[in-house]
Amino acid sequence: MAYEILGDDIGTLEASVDMSAVERIAVVVNSTGKLAIAGAGVKPLGILGNSPKVGEAGLVYTSNVVISVAGATVTAGDELEVGTDGKVIKKNTGIGFAVALTSGTADKEISIKLY
Repeated sequence: MAYEILGDDIGTLEASVDMSAVERIAVVVNSTGKLAIAGAGVKPLGILGNSPKVGEAGLVYTSNVVISVAGATVTAGDELEVGTDGKVIKKNTGIGFAVALTSGTADKEISIKLY
């Protein structure tokens, strides 16, 4: 079962795209200073904690233990990177940014510790 121990968050950045159908994915700040879904392999700002529409404020968790969505099978202890659609996957060639605290399969929630 996934769990979280919330730490720092940012709740003032506007969403650059409609994220109302997603939550708990990795996000970045784009060149206009707005939130965007993180691309595969990049270092994210953090994990999205709500589901904002375009122009609404996104809540981004930037530290501690949070829930995220796996993009593939992940085992507790795996170092993680961003995969497709901002979901987390076992580190391969991208930038590691977290460690899995629970195991899970694609599209399931897992607990991760952000670096």
